[in-house]
Amino acid sequence: MAKARILVEGMIQGVGYRALIKQAARSLKLKGLIRNLPDETVEIFIEGPKQNIQQFLKQIHIKGKPEDILSINVIETKCFWEGEKGYQPAWKPYRRFEIDYGIEKSDPFQEATLEHHEYKRLYLSTLHSST
Repeated sequence: MAKARILVEGMIQGVGYRALIKQAARSLKLKGLIRNLPDETVEIFIEGPKQNIQQFLKQIHIKGKPEDILSINVIETKCFWEGEKGYQPAWKPYRRFEIDYGIEKSDPFQEATLEHHEYKRLYLSTLHSST
C-alpha cells in the first residue's frame, strides 16, 4: 500500500472537480480525502496500491478550456509520496474516499446535500463543455 499527498492547481474550484476526484478514487478502490485550500488549489490525500494511484494521477489531470469559466482545467499536479519531502499525512481520519467540506460536525443530511450540490456542478460543467 502506498500513500501520497497531491496538490492540484488550475480552474478546479466551483466546477465539480472534487466530485470527479471522488468518483475516480472510488473506481480505483482508493481511500483518502480531498479539500479546497484558501489559495484556490485542491489538496488530496490518497492511499492504495501504487499502480492505482499512478492511474489516478493520469485521470485527474484534466485539460479543459481555459477561457471557459465552467470548464475544469488543471494547470499543475504535484505528487508527494510518503517518505518524500512535501509529503504530509492526512489532516483527519477517513474510512473511504471522502470530500472534506471544512465543516467540523456535519450530519448525514448535510453531507448528502453538499455532495449532491458538488455533483450538480460537475454535471453542469460537463453539459456546458459538450455544447
